[in-house]
Amino acid sequence: GLVLFFAPFVALSLPLILIPYVFIFRTVRIAARDARRLEAEAHGPCYAHFHDCIRGRGTIRAFGAVSRFERQNEALTNRMARGRYANEAVCKWSQALTTQNGCVLYLCAG
Repeated sequence: GLVLFFAPFVALSLPLILIPYVFIFRTVRIAARDARRLEAEAHGPCYAHFHDCIRGRGTIRAFGAVSRFERQNEALTNRMARGRYANEAVCKWSQALTTQNGCVLYLCAG
């Protein structure tokens, strides 16, 4: 509202600026959905393994399988972290594209 009030000629550039925003929205929405799904799928096995380790800690110690369970927990945690990194990467990519497009709007505003 304020931009159009103080710089009405910006209204002429809005159709050109909206095209990249629509492209960014459509592209990022799909990638963000997939990244969130990958992250969510990685949580279940990690939490289930942690729950099983807590409940069976006496048995794990008795059979000397602590190092095996630690390796398995590390692998599951790394998988969960990869999903989170993918999600963060998509968010930062979207932020960078939107910021660049916003800079073009500021350029048009003078």
